[in-house]
Amino acid sequence: MSHPHHQSGPQQPHDPRDHGSAPGEPRFGARYGDAHHGGPRYGDPRQGAPYYGEPGYAPPPPGDPLYGPPPRQGMSTGGKVALAIGGSAGLIVIVVLVIAIAANLFYGGSVSPEAPVAQPSAGEEAPAASAPAEEPAAVQGVTMTATDAGTTGDALDGSAVYTVVDVEIVNDSSESIEVNPIYFTMTLSDGSAVNDWADTLFADIEPITAGSIAPGGSTSGQIAVVGEVEIVQVELGDLIGEREPIVADVR
Repeated sequence: MSHPHHQSGPQQPHDPRDHGSAPGEPRFGARYGDAHHGGPRYGDPRQGAPYYGEPGYAPPPPGDPLYGPPPRQGMSTGGKVALAIGGSAGLIVIVVLVIAIAANLFYGGSVSPEAPVAQPSAGEEAPAASAPAEEPAAVQGVTMTATDAGTTGDALDGSAVYTVVDVEIVNDSSESIEVNPIYFTMTLSDGSAVNDWADTLFADIEPITAGSIAPGGSTSGQIAVVGEVEIVQVELGDLIGEREPIVADVR
């Protein structure tokens, strides 16, 4: 005996009113918006509605910005610098003009006319002239002799020629004196004064020694000038000109 609702027994024919779907129909009912079941598809343009996802408004005309007008571009860095420099220069000019006007107003009214210079009367004596500048002190008790010693050559350059003078200095004063080859100046026969100490370093001579001559002392040596010339006078000065030079004619 079979049971009508048991799976192993005979099955009832399909009833379309059941909750299942008939053959050829989708499961669980018709598609939403299916035209075969009386409803339009969602977004069907034939029903007056746009497809899902299509824009509802016309696109903006070409060239129009999407988010409003573009921002205004600011002034470039070079323009800002030029503007700042121009403003500073203008401010400086204004300040200078104000200072000049103020100085003119202040000093222009305070300057009094110069008083006339009083002329000495007939009985008054004119003021004495200002005293002359202090002259170098004369050297007392120091003597120098200069003797022509001819010409000589150079220790390195065989073609060089120098004119030589023998010099002797005696200090009979009460103070020491300084002697240095760079303190000597030679006067030539044409009147020119020369000091060739730097150019005669390698001359074949016995140079005078630099140093101090104590009171009662003396020193001697040779000095030279470049070329074969006639030396008429020798002068011994000092470094800063505090004393009169010692002068000797060449014999």
